[in-house]
Amino acid sequence: MSTRASNRTRQVSGGGGLSLLLVTSLVGAAACNSVLGLDYTVGVKCGDGTELVDGTCQRVAAADPKAPAFAGLASISVVGPTSLRLDWAQGVSPTVAEADLRYRVFVATRSKGQDFHAPVAVVTGATTHTLEGLEANATYYVVVRSADPAGHEEGNLYELSAKAQADHAPPEFGGVTSAAPGTGDGRVKVSWAPAVDDLSGAAAISYLVYAGLAPPVHEGEPVATVTGQTSVEVTVAKPETPYHFVVRAKDAAGNLDANTREAVSKAAHDLTPPLFGGCAKAVAVASNQVEVSFTAGSDDVTPATDLDYDVYAFTDPGPHADLAAAVGHAWVRGALKATVGNLAADSTYYFLCQARDLSGNVGGNPVDVKGKTDKDVTPPDFVGATGAEATSPESYLVRVEWPPATDLQTPSAKIVYDVFTASKAGGQDFGGPAAATVTGQTWAELLVRPGETTFLVARARDEAANVSVGVQEIAVTARVNYDCQIQPIFDRSCVPGCHTLGQKKYNPILASPVSYTFIVADGVVKKKQPEESWLYQDLVCAPSCNGVPGCVECGKPLPSGNVPHFMPEAKVPPNPAPSAAEIALVYKWIAEGADGPLSPWPGAPPGYSYDPATAACQAE
Repeated sequence: MSTRASNRTRQVSGGGGLSLLLVTSLVGAAACNSVLGLDYTVGVKCGDGTELVDGTCQRVAAADPKAPAFAGLASISVVGPTSLRLDWAQGVSPTVAEADLRYRVFVATRSKGQDFHAPVAVVTGATTHTLEGLEANATYYVVVRSADPAGHEEGNLYELSAKAQADHAPPEFGGVTSAAPGTGDGRVKVSWAPAVDDLSGAAAISYLVYAGLAPPVHEGEPVATVTGQTSVEVTVAKPETPYHFVVRAKDAAGNLDANTREAVSKAAHDLTPPLFGGCAKAVAVASNQVEVSFTAGSDDVTPATDLDYDVYAFTDPGPHADLAAAVGHAWVRGALKATVGNLAADSTYYFLCQARDLSGNVGGNPVDVKGKTDKDVTPPDFVGATGAEATSPESYLVRVEWPPATDLQTPSAKIVYDVFTASKAGGQDFGGPAAATVTGQTWAELLVRPGETTFLVARARDEAANVSVGVQEIAVTARVNYDCQIQPIFDRSCVPGCHTLGQKKYNPILASPVSYTFIVADGVVKKKQPEESWLYQDLVCAPSCNGVPGCVECGKPLPSGNVPHFMPEAKVPPNPAPSAAEIALVYKWIAEGADGPLSPWPGAPPGYSYDPATAACQAE
C-alpha cells in the first residue's frame, strides 16, 4: 500500500488577511497529527538517487533557469496568538509582469520540514500574506518561493521562523525627524528613522502621520498611514501656514507607540535662515578634541529642538569662505555644544558655527572663536604581545606578534613597538635598549638563547614618546643546541684516556669534532627517551644504589650490554664532573630528539658565534 500523502490546496490572490489554506494529509490509514498536516521530511536521499518526499521516493527537479529571480522570505511578524504576517521583496522575471508572479508559501512545524510539493498558500502579485488559524505558542518555519504562471519556480531554501503568540509591546520609535516643503504645491514631506520591534519586521511596521495647525495634533485622525516606509508627502490646506506633524509607529499586532515629538513646516518653501549668534566658547577636552559651545538659535518654522548646528575647525582665522578647507567638522541637532575630533595635539584652531533649519537654510555669525588642544600625554592603547614562536623548528629566531595599538594622535603606521627580554619572569629592563624595535608592524623577530626560557614584553610608543601601560608578559622556550650547549659539557667533563680521541679502551668518543658521529654509531642515545639512553645513565649512575628505586648502579651491566661508570673515574686525574644543571640539559636535549650539530664540525646557530677555545656560543 502506498504511503504517499494526499494533499488538497487552493490558490489565493492578494495581500495580507488571506486565510491559511487548509491542508489535509493522510499517511497510510492514519491521519498525520501535525499542525497544518506538514509533518514531512525532505532532503533524505533514497538508494536510487531520488529524494524521500512525503513518504515516497521522488525525483526533485534541478534549478529552473526560466524561473523568476527572488530573494526569498524577508521577515515574519507576529499579528496575534494564532496569526503571523509574511513579507518579501518583489521577484523579477524578464518575461512576466510583477503583477502576474506567484509566491508559493511552504510551512512546517520543524526546521527544513517543508513539503515543497504542497504549498499552504499561493499569492499572486502581492508581497505579503497572513497565516491564520495557527496553534498558539507554536513555532512555524516558513519558506517562500516565486514562480511564473507557466510553472517555472525558483528553488530557494531560505527559511525564517516565528512563534505565534500574543504581542502587547509597542515598537521602539523616536518619532518624526523632519518636515519640509514637498515636491508639489501644498505638499509637505515628513520623514522619520525606522522603528524597531521585537516581534515585527521592518516591512510590517506602519506609520501614522498626524498634522495640525497647533499642538497637540496626535489626538485626531492621521492624515496618512504608510507601511515599511520612512517618509511620506501629505497635502495641507494652508500652504503658507506652518503645520505641526507627529508620526507614530504601529507594529503588526496593532501596538502603537506614544511619542509626541513634533516637526514644523510650511508647504511653501522656507527661504528664511535661522537667527544664530555663532560659536561662543572653545575648550580642549583631549589632545585631539575641542568642545565648542553656543547659545540656541531660532527659526520662523523649525523648532529650536530641531535646529541643526555645524561646527567647522580651521587652522587659520576667518573669514572662512570655503568650508571645504576645514580640517574638522562636527554636527549636532538641538544640543548646544559639539565636540570636534581628529585634531592635532597642542595646536590652535579657529571654529566657525552655523545653524541650519529643516529646510536647509543656513545662518549664523561668521566670526570664529579660537581654541587649543591639549598636549599629548595619553599613551597608546595596547594589549601587548599575544604570541611568540620559533620561525622554524631548527631556528632560534622567534617571531613575536601583537594586535595593533591605537593612539589619539599617532597613526597606526607610525606607532613604534619595543620588545624587551629577560631570562626570568618580570626581569626586563625597560630603561635599557630593547631587544627589537619596529615601527607600524604587528610583529618582530629576535634571537633567543638556545635551551632557555626567554620572557618577552612588547610595548607601544607614540610620536610624543608616551609608552603603553601594563605589562603583558609571554614566555618562549627554545630547544637545546648541540654545538652551543651539549658539546661544551662533553669537552669539560671528558677524562684523559676516556671518551677522548686518545682513549685506550672502548667508550663512546665524546670529544669534538667526531662526538656526535660516535654517539650515533655506538647507539648510546635513544632519541626522546632519556632514561633509556646509556649516555644519560652514565651521567647519573652512582657507585652503589643500595636498592634505591630507579637508580643506575655504576659498573653493573645494563640490558643493552653497556656498563655505566661514574664520571670522572677516580684512577685518572679528573676533569670537572658535569653539574646537576648540565646533566638536566643533556636530559632535555635527548627528550627533544637529540639533534646533532649544524655541521660535522663545531658550529653555531644563525646569529651566534662559536668560540672553539671556550666551546661557547655568544650572540653576535
